[in-house]
Amino acid sequence: MTVYELRVYEAATGKMPSLEDTLRELAAPLLPEYGMRIVGLWSTADERFLYWVVEHRGTGDIDANWRGFHEDPRWKKNLAERTKGDSFVVSTQSVPLVGVTGFPPQAS
Repeated sequence: MTVYELRVYEAATGKMPSLEDTLRELAAPLLPEYGMRIVGLWSTADERFLYWVVEHRGTGDIDANWRGFHEDPRWKKNLAERTKGDSFVVSTQSVPLVGVTGFPPQAS
């Protein structure tokens, strides 16, 4: 079963480039090990918010997938080294998504 999740991060002032780099260089390579894949990544023009859609494969258990990822010693170590205790994120939001039947419409 595949489940999608919209994640919204409010970046700390001036930290959007660091947040993007961290997702690209540290998170993205590890996510598949926990049944996840980044489908897309967008930021607002003012570099305040980062929106990304994550695909959860297998059981589609969003909480279990993130729990495993956040407990990964490689993630913990690399994130700690990169942030040095200074978070890149002010707030986060997670929204599980389900597909809407009949979309996209099929051409006839």
